[in-house]
This record gives sequence, structure tokens and C-alpha cells, in this order.
Amino acid sequence: MLDQNEMRRSQALIDARAKIFWGDPPIEAVKHLMLHNVPYEEAVVLVTPMVEERNATLRGIGLRKTLIGAGMICVPIVVWLISVGVGFISWKLMGLGVLVGVVGLYLLINGIITLVAPKSESGDVADQ
Repeated sequence: MLDQNEMRRSQALIDARAKIFWGDPPIEAVKHLMLHNVPYEEAVVLVTPMVEERNATLRGIGLRKTLIGAGMICVPIVVWLISVGVGFISWKLMGLGVLVGVVGLYLLINGIITLVAPKSESGDVADQ
């Protein structure tokens, strides 16, 4: 059974991980751990994998955005090919397809940036 100090330490670790995932700088998580009687050296060692986990999560989100964006970029091409195949071009449908393609381009660029440089993303991971 855990004693009070172990429970406080466990809760401090949970809170520090939450701070990292909310986008707080790693030093804030280290400070939080130090406030709960964790020595500086140990706090840094504990926070490092949390930062790596956040970066890995952001890379996964970036990959998802990249793939979705790449798929959305293909929509205007598919609409064009279908329209040519049918022999009738619906400009409203083509405009909608281009709009989807532009949003896809934004997602593709944003996803690549997140994939390549996850540390550049600020804020809560859940908001990505």
C-alpha cells in the first residue's frame, strides 16, 4: 500500500506530465516536481521522457494531418476526371472540390511542419 509521500509524488508526476502535454515549457514541469520534494537532477530525468512522449504524439498528429491533407488535395483532380468522363462540368461541384483541395493543402503543410518540427507546436496536444 502506498504511503502519503508516495501518493503525493505519484500525483506530482501525473501533474508534471499534464503540464508538458498542455504545452508548458519543460522547466515548469521540473519546477512543479521540485515543489513536491523531487531533487532537480531527478526531476530533469523524469521530465525528459514526458517531453519525448509529447513530441511523439505530435508527430503522430502531424502524420495524420499530412495523410488526410494529401487525400483532400486529390479531390479536385477526381472531380475534374469524373466531369470530363461524364462530359459535363458542374462549376459549383468543381468549386467545392477546389475548396476541399485548398483545405487539404493547408492540412498537408501544417502536418509536414508538425511532423518535422513537433517542438514548434505550442499549446495543448488535445487541441491539435
